[in-house]
Amino acid sequence: MDDLDGNALLWSLAVVAYQTLHTLRERFLSGSWRTAQPKRLRLWLFQLPAKLTTHARKVYLQFLPGEPVRLRILVAMRGMNHAIPPPVPA
Repeated sequence: MDDLDGNALLWSLAVVAYQTLHTLRERFLSGSWRTAQPKRLRLWLFQLPAKLTTHARKVYLQFLPGEPVRLRILVAMRGMNHAIPPPVPA
């Protein structure tokens, strides 16, 4: 891989990250979460009680049933599956 291929890959990953954050903020977050920095969102998400399981070549994220933000996160994640366009080719 030369420098141009590496730069194109890095640019594509940055575009996907930006599109994901923008879609998440605009469509699924409200209040102070809409203007939160990526670090705050990441730390909040990583601190939620959940477990990652794999079954039949699929990966599942399972939240505890009593988690207060469980339904909001599930709606956001399901909506993001359909809302984020594929990345622009480099």
